Amino acid sequence: MGVALRDGSSPYRVTELNASFSMCPTYPRELVVPAAATDSEPKRGILHTQKPSDEQCLLHIARAASSSYSGSPTRRIWIADCRPELNARVNNLTGGGTESGNLAHARVTFLNIRNIHALRESIEAVRGLGGFTAPTNNTESMDLSWGSPVEATKWLSHVRRVSVLQECFGSQS
Repeated sequence: MGVALRDGSSPYRVTELNASFSMCPTYPRELVVPAAATDSEPKRGILHTQKPSDEQCLLHIARAASSSYSGSPTRRIWIADCRPELNARVNNLTGGGTESGNLAHARVTFLNIRNIHALRESIEAVRGLGGFTAPTNNTESMDLSWGSPVEATKWLSHVRRVSVLQECFGSQS
């Protein structure tokens, strides 16, 4: 699943705004954005209100996603914020960003994953499991000897959250 950009009719374009990783060190150098969007980063207004430029940016995304270059988008965009909602609100109060759920063409869903460190610790725990051996006696279940260590990593919980979200995207887009 890619984005065709070569023929000039794509609703998307590539920006190199993050070429030096100065905008966000964890994002790639090149980002695909709606062709109508500018490279300026939307900022919060006074009292952390949604600014028109924020709304315009999201509207460009919704239009590009539904291939409606003008007028109202035909599909809503769904913004998945991996943080717990409380963390996002606290971050917003301290000047950080979070998308507004008050936009007609967008919906925000929080996945309630504690933080990036929790994800990293979880995947490192999975990597640390290595191979599994068969049960040592007939009373030990293979499921228990394999399942318990995997479940303890909490990785499957994170995968379930994303899978459920993907299912919601598919059914309501």
